[in-house]
Amino acid sequence: MTSTPLRQFFPTLGVVILLGFFLYNMTAPTTGSQEAEHSAPTAQTADVPTVITVRCAHRPEALSISCGGRLLWQPETPGLHEETECGLPLKNGSVTLTVSARWPENTPDTPVTLELEPEGKTTVSATRWSFGPSLNDSYSFSWK
Repeated sequence: MTSTPLRQFFPTLGVVILLGFFLYNMTAPTTGSQEAEHSAPTAQTADVPTVITVRCAHRPEALSISCGGRLLWQPETPGLHEETECGLPLKNGSVTLTVSARWPENTPDTPVTLELEPEGKTTVSATRWSFGPSLNDSYSFSWK
């Protein structure tokens, strides 16, 4: 007994329809409740232990480093080369620090270098110049 073309076509069509149904279920867009379960928080913030080094060409009278209104470090008697370790609030792999410094009158414009060594990440540094006897500038860093 020979098979007719329809007897070969319908089982093959059934297999293709079943495979299509399973593929659709695996690749279909997720619903809102499933998205909420799997989505990552939009702002991941973690305090990473970091060594912060500040170098100035002239000794400042006052120096402070803050991040988003939170004071991270303020030495009592700042020197030309200061180093401290604190928790750096990294948000999505980046941070913006505000450095405020003040020098005695008649001090020339001074470069201030900020170097960050976060645990498990590469060391980065940036330099800003003061204009006059003070500096109040932002330093932005990011890691991939």
